[in-house]
Amino acid sequence: MRVQGSNFSKINPYQKQMNQQHEIKQAKQQDKMEISSEGKALQEIEKTNEQRAEYIKDIKAKVEKGDYKIDHEAAAQCLAKYYKGDL
Repeated sequence: MRVQGSNFSKINPYQKQMNQQHEIKQAKQQDKMEISSEGKALQEIEKTNEQRAEYIKDIKAKVEKGDYKIDHEAAAQCLAKYYKGDL
């Protein structure tokens, strides 16, 4: 009698289990988007930029009318603090 090896070399007994695990992983995967704290901070800055744009618009309107007055003393104090590093 001659035995020529088994025909089981082409059969993977764990293939069905591996396929099931792969299907479960694919089913669980969903698109997700998370915004980092830096991204959230940038969104907040954008809101402030809108407020600042309105403020600048008001100042431009006052300058065009000639109603805008500069407080030279306050401006000088702010510049001095800035260059001293007190800000």
